[in-house]
Amino acid sequence: MKVPLEVKHKHLVARIVYAPSDHLYHSTFTVGGKRIKRAAKTLEKAKSVILEAMKQACKGRSDIASLSGRQLDELNTAVSLAKANGHQNLLSIVQRYLAFEREAEGMDIFMAIAQFKLSRTCVQAVPFKQAAQGWFDSRKGRWAEDTFKEKQKRLPKVTNAFQIDVCDITHEAIEFN
Repeated sequence: MKVPLEVKHKHLVARIVYAPSDHLYHSTFTVGGKRIKRAAKTLEKAKSVILEAMKQACKGRSDIASLSGRQLDELNTAVSLAKANGHQNLLSIVQRYLAFEREAEGMDIFMAIAQFKLSRTCVQAVPFKQAAQGWFDSRKGRWAEDTFKEKQKRLPKVTNAFQIDVCDITHEAIEFN
């Protein structure tokens, strides 16, 4: 095949050439500044794969047209995996992943998750009375004696007002108490 064969689809023109070095037919076309390439063992297969890529490009899917067969298979697998796990929107998954990767600041994502879990384990539910007494004990050295006595009188009144655990607050608890 001395002269390249041209395949046309709408406004796109692809060229198919035979390369004796690898015994393949190579077809190429350009769309939107991107060069789309395909290779096949037979001329008929080369025509069909480049024509399919040209059809995708005409539909505005030049990014999909530029993907190789393996990359298309990976994309289809990713979509299937997302749907199997209850996610219908692949774009939202990618956006969340990129946001998480940005927040991880170069750290391995699994390491970032492990570090996040470790940082959250030290949070404990403490009754308000105990937390108020701890606050009072940590601050009492800074107050004058009059202020200390005033706060000491006020502390039991405040702790009695908040006897409910904040984790257990519901609409009914607020309404009836």
